[in-house]
Amino acid sequence: MNESRLTTFQASLSSSVRNLMERHHLNVTFERDGIRETYLHSNVDTLSLELWIYENEAELCHQGRQFLCERESFATEEALAEAFLGEIARILEAARGPAS
Repeated sequence: MNESRLTTFQASLSSSVRNLMERHHLNVTFERDGIRETYLHSNVDTLSLELWIYENEAELCHQGRQFLCERESFATEEALAEAFLGEIARILEAARGPAS
């Protein structure tokens, strides 16, 4: 495993994902991995959700559907993070079901 430090993007986005999940009463733990590049990975089994946060991009897979946020597709890292968190929020809302 690559022992290099996390990028600011990785640290910030993983913290934001944890906060979002906690608001929905879910705990997410990221594991550090990678040989050429350090990345974070997490499985959220209760949602069939898998997350990866790379040095400057993020990806998720939910029920066989992939969502990739590549850095060059966004004006800023903040815009990338917002899109990624928005997709996770949509998944969380759909899992919660309609309000009673």
